[in-house]
Amino acid sequence: MKIKQLLLSFITLSVFLVSCSKEEIGGIEMGSPKVEDLQSVMSMSTTTSTEPNLKAYIFIEPVSKVAMVSKYLKDSVAHSSRPFLGFAMGYGITSSNKNDILNYMDLKYFYNGQLPAIVTSDIPQTTGGTDSFGQPIKAYNFKTIRITKSQINDNAWVTVFIPVGAMNNDVVKQTKILSYGTGLATRTINTNSTIYGHTLDYNGNKLPKGRYRVYTTFVSSAMRYTLVGSGHVFLKGNN
Repeated sequence: MKIKQLLLSFITLSVFLVSCSKEEIGGIEMGSPKVEDLQSVMSMSTTTSTEPNLKAYIFIEPVSKVAMVSKYLKDSVAHSSRPFLGFAMGYGITSSNKNDILNYMDLKYFYNGQLPAIVTSDIPQTTGGTDSFGQPIKAYNFKTIRITKSQINDNAWVTVFIPVGAMNNDVVKQTKILSYGTGLATRTINTNSTIYGHTLDYNGNKLPKGRYRVYTTFVSSAMRYTLVGSGHVFLKGNN
């Protein structure tokens, strides 16, 4: 009998010690964390995922809005002594005023509906297949975009901003753009090498931060389009 009682006491004590080795919090049993759990949390806290910015940003500036655009760029933001006041104004872009284009990228009217919304296009990193408009996909050339009457029932400048990271880490430049559409001959346009020779370090909050180049025909009017009435303009990178 004594032996039986001793065995029962031993079993009771063992159960008590096991139950005391864990805490119950809110009805959930919390044990000691495993080493692999700690390593997983540590790796999560030190790893940040940043998606590469592989898009072109197409700005559409109606000529009829020149007064509104130029006044804002002249009066509302810091700029050089001879500022860049928009593509419709016609002033050149130089090394001394190139950073004024950063003000243009943040121009509030592109984001509040007073100017056409910025159009984005993917920049493929490999060649092959066709885009949604049936055009061949080629690495480091932005895919076809369509600009319609609903966006510009007007004469308008079209300008393309591309982060250098999307162009094989700035090895490639968007030197040519294919242009076609309603009443337009299909043609390949050479972008202005002086302007895309400048880099812009964008730190605003409207577009992803980073270094950009600007692709345009300015001051040549090759990328100033007329869309009055019905019609479409199609553009794509075409190096």
